[in-house]
Amino acid sequence: MNERSIETHNDDRIKMARAVRLSRTSPEAKTFRVGCVITDKNGKEIATGFTGEEAGFHAEEIAIRKLKAEGREEEAKGGSIFSTVEPCHPRKSGKTSCTDHILTLGLARVLYVLDEPEVFVKCEGAKTLRERGLQVAQMPELQDEVLEINKHIIKPKELGGVCLKKLEPILRKIRKANADEAGRNICLGEWIRPASASVPPAGGVWGGMRAGFGLGVFGNSA
Repeated sequence: MNERSIETHNDDRIKMARAVRLSRTSPEAKTFRVGCVITDKNGKEIATGFTGEEAGFHAEEIAIRKLKAEGREEEAKGGSIFSTVEPCHPRKSGKTSCTDHILTLGLARVLYVLDEPEVFVKCEGAKTLRERGLQVAQMPELQDEVLEINKHIIKPKELGGVCLKKLEPILRKIRKANADEAGRNICLGEWIRPASASVPPAGGVWGGMRAGFGLGVFGNSA
């Protein structure tokens, strides 16, 4: 484990589940649907945010803006931030990244579910936060749900690009076993099916990628 990584516990899972619920309130748009919760050092919730709550701002940014607008930044010192997607850094628009906003608060812990897929930029949020001394933990047990919430923008090709190293071992096993009767096989978002199959099986490409999740490609609890 990275020296700046941390163990998670049940209260963390409760807070992250709340962030996931918040992300579901985000409208489907040309961006990720993200939920965020900030707690003080004692674990008390002090701010929340979700994509679309304020136009043009990310979920983490919105939660932080609320604290600053109310003059409550001090409450965040030594606290934690829970985000369903890795805090952005850099940001395609050139605006201040969520990672940089987080660094202004004096938080101690950053917890997130999904590594930001390379839809817009190659994200180095988690890496940067660790390098700056914050404790960072990923909670992969909720990845399936976060991916489902963001299926409007995260396509199989992005998943393949980001998770190539994780996918390769399972893809080798799948190829070796061959496709089943319905041709339910995946290869970086492309269906491998018997020549007799004229159309993809039920669920389409996304269904196939979800089948991969069930095989533990992303290390979830399924």
